[in-house]
Amino acid sequence: MADAIGEAKRGLAEALARVEGLRVYDHEPDGVHEFPAAIVRLESREPVETLGGGALRGSMRVEALVSAMNVRQAEETLGTFLEPKGARSIEAAAAADRTWGGTVDDGRLVRVDNIGRRNVGGVQCVGADFCFWFVKSG
Repeated sequence: MADAIGEAKRGLAEALARVEGLRVYDHEPDGVHEFPAAIVRLESREPVETLGGGALRGSMRVEALVSAMNVRQAEETLGTFLEPKGARSIEAAAAADRTWGGTVDDGRLVRVDNIGRRNVGGVQCVGADFCFWFVKSG
């Protein structure tokens, strides 16, 4: 299971790259200069013992960001990412292939939280945190 976490992050990032107009990072960027953007971060991991061997269970947090130069438009754009379905839906992009390109056995959105304004590197944004759960067998 070498680099299973890195593969899972890249797999989720590739799934989210299908969202129209969304710039996706599978690593912590030095700064975000193009919006809208999404940053995929590992949040937790746990080993899971099974009869056939081991597995890995973890969670990732995707921070979706929209520049708030025009707050009303930013909130509308963020709203399209929050929708459960549609061409700009983060949830729909991740659910289209629950294996995230074969990098996990199962991955899914479990909640969206921390919705609202934030400052990212001196840029006023509106954003939301999408929390995903995944399992990868060994």
